[in-house]
Amino acid sequence: MRACGIITEYNPFHNGHAYQLNEAKKRSGADVMIVCMSGNFLQRGEPALVDKWTRTRMALRGGADIVIELPVTFSVQAADLFAKGGVALLQEMGCSALSFGAESGQGKAFERAATMYTAHEKQIDHAFREMKKERISYPRQIQQAIETVLPDFPLDLSLPNNTLGFAYAKENTTYQQPMEIFTVPRKEAEHRETHLKRESFASATAIRKGLLSASSYEEGIQKIESFVPKTTLEELADQKFYSWDDLWPLLSYQLTVQTSNQLEGIYQMMEGVEFRLKEKMEMADSMTGFLSAVKSKRMTWARLQRLCVYTLLQFSKEEMHQKIQGPEAVHLLGFSSKGQQYLQEQKKKRTLPFLTNIRRENKTKWTYDIRAGEVYRMMAPHQIGPQDFYRSPIQM
Repeated sequence: MRACGIITEYNPFHNGHAYQLNEAKKRSGADVMIVCMSGNFLQRGEPALVDKWTRTRMALRGGADIVIELPVTFSVQAADLFAKGGVALLQEMGCSALSFGAESGQGKAFERAATMYTAHEKQIDHAFREMKKERISYPRQIQQAIETVLPDFPLDLSLPNNTLGFAYAKENTTYQQPMEIFTVPRKEAEHRETHLKRESFASATAIRKGLLSASSYEEGIQKIESFVPKTTLEELADQKFYSWDDLWPLLSYQLTVQTSNQLEGIYQMMEGVEFRLKEKMEMADSMTGFLSAVKSKRMTWARLQRLCVYTLLQFSKEEMHQKIQGPEAVHLLGFSSKGQQYLQEQKKKRTLPFLTNIRRENKTKWTYDIRAGEVYRMMAPHQIGPQDFYRSPIQM
């Protein structure tokens, strides 16, 4: 059976995701679609709107055949490490194709761009260091540096989906048998668009904003109902939606009890930012106020939120440098009947431990994610069920 993989977050699963799954399957000629999905903390340093099990059901009901979890050590990272974890797990699952959404460019263009970049990486890095003297955005700096060295570079990396897709393509070239790439053009909504319009496609950012800004659950659902499949609405029924506001008390506690020396040991904590975090925390009364006070030209919103996740979860520099060498295991979240057939076919080809139930005997392969799940539950322990222990893959 031919498998096509997608690396995603589904926060939440919407019409654009359903379109991508369907198109990726057709374009790649895949028999099964394998989704490598972030768990309860996401790439831009945010808690998921709803937990990973709810989002797994959304994915399976939306057309996925297998859902595996991208470990938190890779899910809360900038593009290159996010891609490293996702591509490694899709390779482990035997995928021969990889698909992602892009603003422009076909799969061959991404493959060619990755090869060109890799061959000239040192020259591009030098050009980028020179470009940092100019007051332009980071994506434009990267694009201009590349075009300085490679005038015929086939991609525009100032576009967010192209940037992430390029990271996947670069990582993919490091394997002896790279997956074939199939891009799916984004439909209507921009990746970070924050407003819901009248079309049937909206970004996950706009959908989350619609839900979180509503004065009631009913109003939120009414706002988003034309932008998500009926199955997603059913999974969201009677759910509470989570954000950094729910974690602010826990983060402020950590920043209060940890000394500056202790905070200095947190992953990605550098340039004395620990002093700034403690100072601004004392004056802030909300997560939004805190982030606004700390944010600077050198500390973007996403980078700052990721640092807050590392602080909240107490991810140390020493431990994380070991963890990001590569995934330690595959955690299966759910599968369809066709997915189950594929899993049986691939059983003898696996090289990593395959986790279907987290228990005492295998928990050492999943310690950071267990911690992340337990902290996520602290937002509403009576509403959010166990995230790792006592859970089995969802079957559909």
